[in-house]
Amino acid sequence: MRKAGWIGWLGLAALGALALHQVCLGALPTLPTPWTTTRTEASALALEQIAKLGPPVPNPYVVVHLDGDPLFERRLQLSAPRPPSRLLSRVAAWEVLVYPRGVTREEWTYRVEISLQGEVLSLNRRVEENEPGASITEVDARREAATFLTAQGVDLALLKRPEIRRRQLAARTDSTVRYPALDGEI
Repeated sequence: MRKAGWIGWLGLAALGALALHQVCLGALPTLPTPWTTTRTEASALALEQIAKLGPPVPNPYVVVHLDGDPLFERRLQLSAPRPPSRLLSRVAAWEVLVYPRGVTREEWTYRVEISLQGEVLSLNRRVEENEPGASITEVDARREAATFLTAQGVDLALLKRPEIRRRQLAARTDSTVRYPALDGEI
């Protein structure tokens, strides 16, 4: 008789766990799953990727932390009952910052965002404003950006024509090439 009581309670606990799982999925529709990349793996991947952007930082200070984008998450919640998984990967991601020794948090040299599934979401290199640089035309900037993205496996057919933003600094002009998403994409 006591054995039957335990089996009933065990069954009730299993049903409760299943119900809790369903409630969590409904309450947290933007929770990125599956989480397959650890902090250590994100750090190693980021250090591998920064070699594509420029020279390595000697004896670097590497900071890895989990970062979220609450505004993007809210936009996804308002856009659809269950947003596409490719967009969910951008709600929470590993942020890897690489610094030279002895600088402040805002003076990182490289910044890499890696999804919880191990996909590189962004690569950034910070260049000092007074550092000189060579001039580049808009056509060359577009071509170099397209070559770089294609080498990274990005299908440019899924993106709109790139936009160029230029910013005049004391020793150079910075060019930013941005590829907007196609209509209907977030």
